[in-house]
Amino acid sequence: MPAPLTVPFRGSAATAAGPLTKGQLRGPTWQRLLPGVHAPRDLPLDTGSGAAAALLLPPGTAIGGLSAAYLWGTELVRPQSPVSVVAPRNGWTIRDHRITRH
Repeated sequence: MPAPLTVPFRGSAATAAGPLTKGQLRGPTWQRLLPGVHAPRDLPLDTGSGAAAALLLPPGTAIGGLSAAYLWGTELVRPQSPVSVVAPRNGWTIRDHRITRH
């Protein structure tokens, strides 16, 4: 758990460790990036922060496509591109416009 919370983090870890409550996570200071993943409201939403959030998703998911290439240091994607996530077919569903599921 990073201290202070300046990068994407698991909401469950923040509430279990004590720095935040569930009510605070729903407040104006934090934004929900993905199911169970939060970040400071003022964190710029770009490929880097999206990838950092996607790395916190459940086991069985992976960052794919050009987003994976971005993590390896290529310049194939624009900084504001959505992050591609590969998820099991019979798992959960991502409902967020900043993340694309394959």
